[in-house]
Amino acid sequence: MNASNDMQTPKALRWRGRESREYTRWPCAESTLFSANQQLYDGKFKDMSVGGTFIQARGRFQLGQPVIVAGVLARDGTEQKRIGKIVRIEKAGIAIQFTDAPGMAARR
Repeated sequence: MNASNDMQTPKALRWRGRESREYTRWPCAESTLFSANQQLYDGKFKDMSVGGTFIQARGRFQLGQPVIVAGVLARDGTEQKRIGKIVRIEKAGIAIQFTDAPGMAARR
């Protein structure tokens, strides 16, 4: 194995070119509202896990920026609010790592 295969990233490990994540992701296409930098944004979930989500959205975002995400954030279809931070920015959207405890999410 080479050094790149042993590289550890937040919440993910690389092993022979594949990612091994702490939480299983599932695809979704629900709409969401989220706040960042005291502004409200519309977006669409691309995928989700207990530990975070990727939201397709446009805007001016910064790494580490705190966010509050609202929408269907659980596999059982319940609406929740979760607190997180931006951990990756792409042209298509932002990756958010939830920073609140999964069992402590505020339900509406």
